[in-house]
Amino acid sequence: MPTAAATAAVILVPILVVAVSTAYLWRRHNKKSAPAAESVAVPSRFKRLTTKGSPKLFLATMAQRTAFPHSSPFVLKLDCALRYARVDFEVRVVEHDQLPTEKIPVVHYDGDVLCDSQLIIRELVTRGVISVHPDAWLSDTDRAAANMLRFGLENFAYYRIVQERWAHPQNWQLTKREYFSEMPSLVFALVPDMLIRPTVVKMLYANGTSRYPEASMVQLMDEFWDNVSVILAAKKYFFSNRKMCIADFAAFGILCNIIMFKQLNPTSFASVSRHKNLVDFVGRMKGELYPEY
Repeated sequence: MPTAAATAAVILVPILVVAVSTAYLWRRHNKKSAPAAESVAVPSRFKRLTTKGSPKLFLATMAQRTAFPHSSPFVLKLDCALRYARVDFEVRVVEHDQLPTEKIPVVHYDGDVLCDSQLIIRELVTRGVISVHPDAWLSDTDRAAANMLRFGLENFAYYRIVQERWAHPQNWQLTKREYFSEMPSLVFALVPDMLIRPTVVKMLYANGTSRYPEASMVQLMDEFWDNVSVILAAKKYFFSNRKMCIADFAAFGILCNIIMFKQLNPTSFASVSRHKNLVDFVGRMKGELYPEY
């Protein structure tokens, strides 16, 4: 029979988790209207999102610890597109409950909130913020190939990164510190493990990523990056030696995350690092679009 202490733990731990979570969410909710100086500390390169009355474009993302701009491949992809098009914009930090689709990136522009990196680029082209679509110069065949490359990166390689960071116990503690270190100590100790991580792990199982044996997934990813390396070959970018396209931004978003955050996804790093041209591509893109890093 369970001891009295065990029975009490079974009853009290869920109550404690709910209480702490509720207190944390209430605290976040009541900070929305607070001035930036009273907000939770975030990296100095970011500012809290306050866009009222401003015509400027704001790229909204979530706080992180690492110095490189974004640990989200999709935010990095959009950031690349804006930099390449020489768009004047600022990065601002938001809370999770300020995201209309509960995903990043989000752009605030001209009183509107735009969501999804691909749709944001399309809308900014339509509005003339980005003067020419990044894929406009591609032939029909190359545009189709670039889209298929992007789909593979964003719908296969991306979920492997998520799996390594969130589902693998040996990487999870590092991921937890990267994304949630601004939480109060007690919340940090309980909420990511008991509420947030289980949701992500269930999503990975639902979309099929976590149903593969680990050895099979490693083999599949090795084959995927072999093929990506063949597509790049000796070119400067994936479809040209002169011009970038959205596939380059997407590839950089994924590859840079794997290389710059190798401690969070070591097997993907091992797979990618076998290909010198992919590693060189990241260094080249980083040097051209992010010389400050």
